Amino acid sequence: MAWIIAAVIGGIIGLIYGSGINDRRRLNSLINFIIGATGGVLGIWFFFLVLGLASASATVDIALMVLWSIIGAVILMAVIDAVNYAIFRSRMRRMEDRIEDRMDARAERRMREERGYAHEYDEDIDAEEEEHKYKKRKK
Repeated sequence: MAWIIAAVIGGIIGLIYGSGINDRRRLNSLINFIIGATGGVLGIWFFFLVLGLASASATVDIALMVLWSIIGAVILMAVIDAVNYAIFRSRMRRMEDRIEDRMDARAERRMREERGYAHEYDEDIDAEEEEHKYKKRKK
């Protein structure tokens, strides 16, 4: 019974934690609930069973169970959020690099067109753009 209560409390904490995250990095509400529930159960397991932080009173045990499930849910959500943020930032950096590379190639092409010798290199640039489109479709 304690595991179910810990899972529900952790799930609610996961939903609350997930609602405060930036929209681009926000996970699905069901996923937030599952991660929070898992964190709540892991918090109970770690603090009660591994560390043995329980008391002799049943009332205090319930309060500690709620506390440990909240702490476990918050810790797991923070870890998942940090990993998700790192993945998000690396994707954004790759996208920014691609945009910057395309802008550089277009600026170089314009500069060559203005100088009058653009036709020599146009085939190389077109081939590179086709290769980039092919790689993009392949992913």
